[in-house]
Amino acid sequence: MAAGENRDRAVAFLDLLGFRSYLKEDLEGAVELLRNYRAMLVQKLGDTETLKQTPPPTQELAALGDQMAADSFEHAIPFSDSLFLVSREPDKFLLQTAKFLLDCYTFTAPAYMQPDDPKNPTCVTVKEVGSGPDGHVKVQSRVEHWYPTLFRGGVSYGQVVPAIMIGIDIYKPVKVTNVTGTAVVRAVSMEKSGSGPRVFCDRSFVGSLSEPVAKQLISEVKPPELYELLWPALHFQMTSSLPEAKSKLEELLVPVARLWQPFSAVEEERHYREFMRLVVRSAGRFFKSQSYSANFTCTVSAVLKSVGLQVLAQDLLQSVGA
Repeated sequence: MAAGENRDRAVAFLDLLGFRSYLKEDLEGAVELLRNYRAMLVQKLGDTETLKQTPPPTQELAALGDQMAADSFEHAIPFSDSLFLVSREPDKFLLQTAKFLLDCYTFTAPAYMQPDDPKNPTCVTVKEVGSGPDGHVKVQSRVEHWYPTLFRGGVSYGQVVPAIMIGIDIYKPVKVTNVTGTAVVRAVSMEKSGSGPRVFCDRSFVGSLSEPVAKQLISEVKPPELYELLWPALHFQMTSSLPEAKSKLEELLVPVARLWQPFSAVEEERHYREFMRLVVRSAGRFFKSQSYSANFTCTVSAVLKSVGLQVLAQDLLQSVGA
């Protein structure tokens, strides 16, 4: 970076939730989380190139395409179970980061809707078709752990300085990018601000956003210092009816409710309960802008009742003041 160049950037620090715990139980399953989010980044890089070559025909589809892409990410730097994202475009960066978080979760969420083992929803039976020694078709089954790809983190805005470093990969020197700066320090420090897959923001980042984007996805936690990103809210885009809104709420809330049930008496309980609260707060932000906003409370209650958890309705609805 040249002397005198503007160093202000948005920076997100994202840490895989539960990774250390998963490592103790299932090394391969934990490593699969890294592959999952790598697959999401690869997909978004591909979407970026596709959108460049074939621009969407309407403004609405162009806006959706912007969220699917990764062209606001100046840097995406993985380190162990963490990821740094850096951008010069706060608005687009917020939307693309939210979509990345949403896609990571929904990548495995359908497996938890009707789990093979309700006592351990992350256990998934995978069937493989091959040939036996006699040449006949043989179907083999194995059980894998499909842990949810969820992040907790922080986002700030301010001085971010990229630095090209020298690393060693399989005995050979390679160039690697590192980042430092006051905004990086603030983003990392916010990650421990709460439980669950929540991404916290400070006022420097919120102040860099346009009002429409902030209104769509930013919620107050401890203003004026601490806010959070309602990343599940993006799931409700292009929703035009109450039945469709209920269906999308089920797609988000039922999987995490299934994950919560077996862990209701252990440490993981607080993370999944906070995730349910986050989903309900995000849905509440969407419903508030719709003509059927009065149906929000009964819709949440109906979804919880469908999984036998209507007892949680009051607690979750209180998180949005409903």
